[in-house]
Amino acid sequence: MTDDVTNTTDSSDGPKQLREAYERAQARIAELESQARSTAFEKAGLDPSKGIGKAVAALYDGDPSPDAIVEFAKTEFDWEPTGTQAQTDKERMVAQAQDRLDQVQAASSQVTAPDESTIDDQIATAESEGNWNAAMQLKMQKALDSFS
Repeated sequence: MTDDVTNTTDSSDGPKQLREAYERAQARIAELESQARSTAFEKAGLDPSKGIGKAVAALYDGDPSPDAIVEFAKTEFDWEPTGTQAQTDKERMVAQAQDRLDQVQAASSQVTAPDESTIDDQIATAESEGNWNAAMQLKMQKALDSFS
């Protein structure tokens, strides 16, 4: 008889316990979904507490995956992830640096080698141009070079 009373008492508490368990489970699910959503926003490069991240968080109610969130932000807000922008900036800087390097290389190939004519040719040129100072300096240089 005591068992019947206990079962009756348990059965009256049963729906209440089930309801409480259901409410706890629903709260836990909501908490896990919130965590998954926050993690997805972080992986997508958005801060759901400010700026565009806040706007996306307010409007987005789809799949809590980073790719889906990024796609939504691109479509609705014309937003690009920071990593992509940084990568694009780096690529642009590398391209500019490569262009400058190419220009320097092109300019350096246009530089002519120093005049390799002999000192006698240089003396003859200076004398034919009437540049007597240069001719004398070259003659002295020739004399000094002969001693070394």
